[in-house]
Amino acid sequence: MKLSEKTKRKLKYGTSSIIVIIAVIVIVVLVNLLLEQLPLTADITAESLYSITDQTKECLDGLDKDVTIYALFDKTKGETTTGYAEVIKYLDIYDNYSHVDVEYVDLDKNPSFLLDTVGEEMVNDYSAGDYIVKCGERIKHIVSTDMYETELDTSTYQYNTKGINAEACLTGGIIYVMSDEIPVVYVSTGFGEDTLDSFPKVKLNIQNNNFEIKNINLNKDDVPDDAAVIMFINPSSDLSSVALGKLKTWFIKTNGNVMAFMDYTQAGTEYTNFNSLFELFSMRINNDVVTETDDFALLPNHRGFAAVTLSPDDSPLEGLSQKGIYFNDTRSIELLSTTNSYSTSTALVKTSEKSTSTLIKTGEERTGAFTIAASGSYQAGTEVSKLFLTGSSDNLTDEAITTYGNGGGAIVIRALNWMYASENAGDLIPAKEYNTDVISITQSQAITIMVVLMGVIPVAVVAVGLIVWLKRRHL
Repeated sequence: MKLSEKTKRKLKYGTSSIIVIIAVIVIVVLVNLLLEQLPLTADITAESLYSITDQTKECLDGLDKDVTIYALFDKTKGETTTGYAEVIKYLDIYDNYSHVDVEYVDLDKNPSFLLDTVGEEMVNDYSAGDYIVKCGERIKHIVSTDMYETELDTSTYQYNTKGINAEACLTGGIIYVMSDEIPVVYVSTGFGEDTLDSFPKVKLNIQNNNFEIKNINLNKDDVPDDAAVIMFINPSSDLSSVALGKLKTWFIKTNGNVMAFMDYTQAGTEYTNFNSLFELFSMRINNDVVTETDDFALLPNHRGFAAVTLSPDDSPLEGLSQKGIYFNDTRSIELLSTTNSYSTSTALVKTSEKSTSTLIKTGEERTGAFTIAASGSYQAGTEVSKLFLTGSSDNLTDEAITTYGNGGGAIVIRALNWMYASENAGDLIPAKEYNTDVISITQSQAITIMVVLMGVIPVAVVAVGLIVWLKRRHL
């Protein structure tokens, strides 16, 4: 049967239209497949909850070795599970860097993985849901709960999740496994002190900033060669003469560093030998307790108060905001005048001019601005040692950090990095708190979304329609 010219035209242009429509569909599918492979997600949360900081970007861009991050759970299940889904967003970001590879391991399907990866001695320390950062033979273990910031609900005494700490954990883990040497913070235990186990959040901050933590009893042990800092937290008795001698020898042999939190006690513990140590750095701790005016006190007539004056530039706390820095039951520090060239001291945090210092033994009261945190240096031979001294450790507690912010933890990290200045040391990467009240986007993000919704999509639809119309208008 012979087809008419009109039928031929319909078939010709109809076929062309079908081909155009199919071509558009294929292009859309291909573009979508391509976009799925590209990191084009936009973080429009109020606090940029799922974006990494410039510090992390610099770290990842500078990697010259391959790092593998193992997430010990099934990714598909994790994407629908609270506690994993948010961390996966971060892992996707890290996985886009050439020297970082993220792998998900289901321990139920691969039960021998942990034994093969961490060895028999460590295998029982790991659980499903944890994370492993590995470079060569170096391994960093990240417990699943460390990925989140929690706070205590005092009405139920339950810890609730308030933010995400994944970036600090992952970047800190990468820095740790990439480092040739890991500085060690030794926490003294020989004089009735607290250990960092009493301050879990601060302990995690220290570990995330590339420091290892060990305990030491200077009454029995010599100062190890790998010691970067020795920390004293709330000693209930004075430093022994034996320990004092070991520390002085350490200062002579190397650049030994000391961090001391000398809490107030009602009994008024005298720190004669500790002050012999501190005097090398032109300072001493007073046997008193400081009270602020109600303008700064947390409660009326209370010995807990917010920081009033922070240190100037070029100091351990340079650039640190007063927000979240609070002191409770703190002693004051006396800076000693000196004319020598081998000892210096600097006030880091001071009270207001109206604060009161009450001497424990006599009850005598003094009014004025008192130093409650200070730093100092001491040069013995060619080596320079450093001291960070404060009159309270209360701002290091989880409760204080939860209530007032991470000022206490930030103080420790700043001081450690000032003492042990290495190329891997950096400022603390803060946890990102949830903010569900407002969702905001940047101007550039808003413009991009507007162009796509109001420009690209409508133009594409009109273009397809125009092509079809042009092809069919003579039918």
